[in-house]
Amino acid sequence: KREDHPLPPDSPVKHSAVHHQLLAFAACLLLIEDWMRKCASKEICLLVVEENQQAKGLMQQLYGRFRDPRLREALDVADHVPLPARHVKEQPLFQKKDPGSVLQLADFCAYVQKRTLMSDPKYERFATPMAPNVQSYQVPL
Repeated sequence: KREDHPLPPDSPVKHSAVHHQLLAFAACLLLIEDWMRKCASKEICLLVVEENQQAKGLMQQLYGRFRDPRLREALDVADHVPLPARHVKEQPLFQKKDPGSVLQLADFCAYVQKRTLMSDPKYERFATPMAPNVQSYQVPL
């Protein structure tokens, strides 16, 4: 419930849904940066994010902070934490989720994975062919 997770009174985020989007964005950025460092160290990338006017500016600010070399010192994080971001080079690319958008496909794949993790047998017909292409990856924080 929303009241179980109140936002700080001075937070620029006015809705918990935006708060959750920012957390998901930060987690994705860290996971991708860590993977790039370990598996594609000579490559760079950018993130494609669903257009959301409430979260867009905050995501851009968050991205800028994750790229700031002073962040590591400010947070006093362990050496294995992938900060500052070096491989995610561009500001997030914000896209509308139109019917033919690749974001629709990404949402579908995420939904199938969610239903599979919930042991819903109705989604096995989608999950089984997808399984060889699904990777699980965690950043050891």
